[in-house]
Amino acid sequence: MTNNIYRKGDLLCCSHIPGPSHNWLGLRLQEDQPSEIILTQMSIRSCETVLDEEKLCAAVDRGVITENANSGSKWFVAEIAYVADDSPRYSVYEMLAVRIVSALNSGHISNSVGNQVTKELYHPEA
Repeated sequence: MTNNIYRKGDLLCCSHIPGPSHNWLGLRLQEDQPSEIILTQMSIRSCETVLDEEKLCAAVDRGVITENANSGSKWFVAEIAYVADDSPRYSVYEMLAVRIVSALNSGHISNSVGNQVTKELYHPEA
């Protein structure tokens, strides 16, 4: 269903694939409020559905705010990467954002070679 959170470049990524529908989310988080949030649209397959970026951003913000409140952390979204024709289940994107921030806070993130990436080691270039 939900894969482990992993690092892909500066992004922390997670997916949810319960069956024929799927959601993939990549976030670049930082400790300071960014002046703007970068939206990166990944490849689009031939499909009718295209995500609403406003709803996606709102869902991701809710997830990050929720996990920051639960854990006492203070992360801000600097970049959101997504697959434009993934399932428009925005509550899933909120859940993925919660999981990404929670994994960052707990150090349960794998990089491309399977090593742990802790919040002390996660310093993406801004």
